[in-house]
Amino acid sequence: MTASDKTAVVIGGATIDICGYAKNDLIRLNSNPGKINVTAGGVGRNVAENLARLGVQTKLITAFGRDEFGKQARAECEQAGIDVEHVKLLDGFASSMYVALHDNRGQMALAISHMEAVEAIDAAFIKECAPAIENAAVVVLDTNLRQETLEYILTHFENTDFFVDPVSVSKAERIKPYLSYCYAIKPNKLETEVLAGQKVSAASDLGKVAEYFMRLGVRKTYLSLGSEGVFYHDENASGHLPARETTIISDTGAGDAFMAGLIYSHLNGYNISESSKFATAAACVTLNCEQTVNPNISVEKIKEKMQEVSE
Repeated sequence: MTASDKTAVVIGGATIDICGYAKNDLIRLNSNPGKINVTAGGVGRNVAENLARLGVQTKLITAFGRDEFGKQARAECEQAGIDVEHVKLLDGFASSMYVALHDNRGQMALAISHMEAVEAIDAAFIKECAPAIENAAVVVLDTNLRQETLEYILTHFENTDFFVDPVSVSKAERIKPYLSYCYAIKPNKLETEVLAGQKVSAASDLGKVAEYFMRLGVRKTYLSLGSEGVFYHDENASGHLPARETTIISDTGAGDAFMAGLIYSHLNGYNISESSKFATAAACVTLNCEQTVNPNISVEKIKEKMQEVSE
C-alpha cells in the first residue's frame, strides 16, 4: 500500500470560527476597529482540511448542530475534499463556536470556545464509525472530546497509531491517564507540564519530559515551543528545531497545520527530524494567511517554504 492509498481519520472538534483582527493596538474595554471573518474551524476539522488539501484521503468524525451554521460548515468540509460520511448534524444542539480576538500583529489575544455539539460525541457515536477507525492508517484525536469518549477510542482500537493534540491546559488533563495508548503527542510547554506533572523551565527539561513520555509508551513527542521552535524525540533521534522568521498575518490554525504536516510525514515514512521540518514549514504557510486553513496549502508550497528557511 502506497502513501496515497492510506486513509487518515480525524476525530475531534469542529466549530464555527468568528475571528476579529484589530487594525491598531488593542484597547481594552473599548470597540476596536478592524475586520471579522467567519469560517468553519475547530482543531480536528482544521487538521482534516489541511490533510485533504495535501492530498491525503481523510475522513472526519465530528458533529455540528442541525442549524444553518452546521449545514454550511459540513458543506465546506465536503468541498475541501474531506470524507464527511461521519460528520453528523445533531438535533437539539447548537453548532460549536469559537470566538477569537487578534491584535494588530496577528497574534491571538483572547478566545472563547463553546463546544456543545462536539461534547455530544459519545461511545455510541463512535461505535457507528468503528469500521472507518479500524481501517485507518493513522487516527488523529483532539481533546475537545469528552474524557470518557477519548478513553473509549484509545482502549477499543488496538494496533492504531493515535496522534493526539492536547488542545489546551485544561483539556490536556483528559488525555493524561491514557498516554500509554498514544503513538504521538503534540503538546505546547504548558500542556507538557500538565501531562508530565513537572515544570519545564530549562532546555534540559525538554529531554527529561520526552523520556518520561516514552517510558509511558508514547513513541514520538513533538513539544511545541512557540517562537522558540519545536523539540522532537523518539527512540532514534532527539533535537531542537528553532523557529524560523516568517510573516505572521494570523497565528490561528498554525498548530493544526503542524499536526497535518506530521500526519503527512508519518504516512510517507519521514523520520522524526524530517517530519518536524515539514510540519514547521506547513505551520509557516498558514501563518502567512489570514484564514484558519490556508486554502492554497499544498505539498509543493510546504517544500518551497522548507527551501526558503534552509537558505
